[in-house]
Amino acid sequence: MSVILTSNNIREATRTASSATQERAEPYKAEVHPTAEVRVDDMIDRILKLIPGEAAAAYTVACSLVKGDAYLPIVAFVLSAIVLILTIRRSAASLIPPVKPEPLQYVLRLAAFFSWAFAIENPIKHWVTIPSWIPMLGILFIPIFGTFLFENYLTLDVHDP
Repeated sequence: MSVILTSNNIREATRTASSATQERAEPYKAEVHPTAEVRVDDMIDRILKLIPGEAAAAYTVACSLVKGDAYLPIVAFVLSAIVLILTIRRSAASLIPPVKPEPLQYVLRLAAFFSWAFAIENPIKHWVTIPSWIPMLGILFIPIFGTFLFENYLTLDVHDP
């Protein structure tokens, strides 16, 4: 799972990295320019990144381990959602330069995970029955329409300060 790259978070990360590099070069009176061209994710990349593969797999494994219990599927659901958030943060921090994920990405990924989790096994099935077509619509439409909620998906040239 990786973070969605938009022109906003790339520009901010590049500006931060550029100023940090310039500060390190200051004692040597050298001028440093970022030379890498960072590509903003296109529509297909964003759709694929909004599918919560790792969290859905973790939830599936957890559900198979806690069959028959009324409360443990809820615990597995909450823990998988927390792991999803931590995975997004870790993925963003591992990029060079580190990128700050947009808040919308957390919302959309959690909504997509909720759809997947309820389609795999309803964690509240002992109390509420949810028709199976509702999570299926979420699985299909959250990544597709969520992609359009992010701003432009053009190539961003980071040579500009």
